[in-house]
Amino acid sequence: MKLSNISLPYPVLGICDDILPELDENSIKVKNITPSNDSNNYSFEFELLFENDEIKEYINKGFAEYTCEVDCVQTVFRQSHPFPNNKFTITIPRKSVYGRVDFNCFVSVKKTIHNYSNSNFNEDYYGFSFDLQPGDILVGFPQKHIDTDIKYDKLHAAGSFMEIVKGPQSQRETKFNFEEQKIQIVLPEDLYNLCEGNSLAKKYGIVMQSSLAYNALTCALYEISSLPTTLKWVRVISTRLHTEDDLKEFLVNEDEDGIQVERVPELAMRILKDPYNRLINYLSDKVENDNQNDNE
Repeated sequence: MKLSNISLPYPVLGICDDILPELDENSIKVKNITPSNDSNNYSFEFELLFENDEIKEYINKGFAEYTCEVDCVQTVFRQSHPFPNNKFTITIPRKSVYGRVDFNCFVSVKKTIHNYSNSNFNEDYYGFSFDLQPGDILVGFPQKHIDTDIKYDKLHAAGSFMEIVKGPQSQRETKFNFEEQKIQIVLPEDLYNLCEGNSLAKKYGIVMQSSLAYNALTCALYEISSLPTTLKWVRVISTRLHTEDDLKEFLVNEDEDGIQVERVPELAMRILKDPYNRLINYLSDKVENDNQNDNE
């Protein structure tokens, strides 16, 4: 259940300003704690935080509990887990999920609550009370997700979101394709064979990044908002934008995925770690070495 898409007939902490103070992104913390030697499961550690003594009292008295709904669109996997405390761990079989896994956490009613009211209700609800049934929501935390198919220790490698592929025989010019799991630089067959045969991407990675990769990434970033969020390269870029401090400034809003369009070329440069700088230094060193060899 994604709270931003629904309207409830009673106030819920975390939906707009129904109950104050509103929750922010720090009210839910999720950490992937999967042991490196566990090939069968994923494990996630949660901590849920909010300030509302009346709701906490319902939890302490057994009228409410913490719950977490786990959803994976690609495998149609869904589970709901109840917990007595705000810190808990969820374990999911690896074979049950693939790609993005969404977590929706709540404080849910466990036993019927009659005449529910809260001193922190928005003034629109002053004087009102509500009868709540098991399953109703008292707190809705911001949705979180983890991409199980992204290797987070390799996010900075261009190869995690971009690849060079061979185009059809009829192709005569280099093209870009943004509708596959990785950004594709599609080379004509003869250029692809030259590139692969001479291992150009490995031997001259700096040159390739400052030319083909930079152009492809810049064009892709201009199109990213119109493409499915299920594409792996879109999720990789989104993850970096929301987790790396030097990239967050390019977002229109830190809570959303929108990029400041006028800064796309600068963002591409930042993601690829200033490839022009590295290219010029590389060429300068090469010229210096060539001059030394000529003088020997």
